Amino acid sequence: FLNQAGQIPMRSTIVYKDMINLKIINEIVAILKNTTASVTSLDKAAIQALAVCLHPTGGENLPFPWKRNPNDLVKEFSLVMPVFTQLRLGVFKCLQEFDWLQSLAHIYASESGGDVNSPNKISVLRVLIQMVRNFKDLSGMVLTSKSILRVLSSAMNCEDSIQKAMAYQIQGYIIKGANINSQDIRALNLDWNNLFEIFEQNSQKDQVVSSAIAFIFVEAYQYDKSIAKFLVQKFSSTLSFKSLGSFLLKNPAKTISRQDEMKKVEGNGFGCPIVGFSDSV
Repeated sequence: FLNQAGQIPMRSTIVYKDMINLKIINEIVAILKNTTASVTSLDKAAIQALAVCLHPTGGENLPFPWKRNPNDLVKEFSLVMPVFTQLRLGVFKCLQEFDWLQSLAHIYASESGGDVNSPNKISVLRVLIQMVRNFKDLSGMVLTSKSILRVLSSAMNCEDSIQKAMAYQIQGYIIKGANINSQDIRALNLDWNNLFEIFEQNSQKDQVVSSAIAFIFVEAYQYDKSIAKFLVQKFSSTLSFKSLGSFLLKNPAKTISRQDEMKKVEGNGFGCPIVGFSDSV
């Protein structure tokens, strides 16, 4: 039901209002409150339902940059956006009642088998990305959670490019929050040389990963002068500049647009790309 609502969020606001008013969100989060290392099927169903509710990935987006020449769709989205904001805030408040990061880590660690197309692992990352993106003060909590840092490390080293990209994207939002709150990001243990190599390697073949790493570079550039100097030096070389060009230019061999790829990582923004609306760019 939530999957269908996520395809056309602006036409399905009654679903999200019911999730709030009937306290269905509270009931879903209450299940996660009791999650232990012995993860149950109910725990997995709850994290998947919460992820679909917070982070729909299908459907169409308004064109970017949507802020210019507002049309009826943009006006409609502006009217319903408070519902989506209230939904995220409701989940955030419920999660603050327990150690939700540990619950998410338990569910992520419980998934057996291969990394690719793992619904529970992806659901954990989707919930996490929504929380750190919309509530910048959470960066400090995540930076001190060893269990979540292990989750991010595992996701970065898995074979699934979507999980990799989400892990990088989450770290980008953590750095953004750390910059706002003057926090130390050394707990992320980022190897900048390795990140740069991965960016270059994926500049054409797996651009969803490169896009997420580029986001880390943007936030880190503003966060630390030494990192900014490192990035300038790296991108000053001819080979690296070509890699950046390959990344920026659309690959004609791609049958799927970069926006469609990034929706798997960032979600569909309830019908509006996150960059431009919620980030006020």
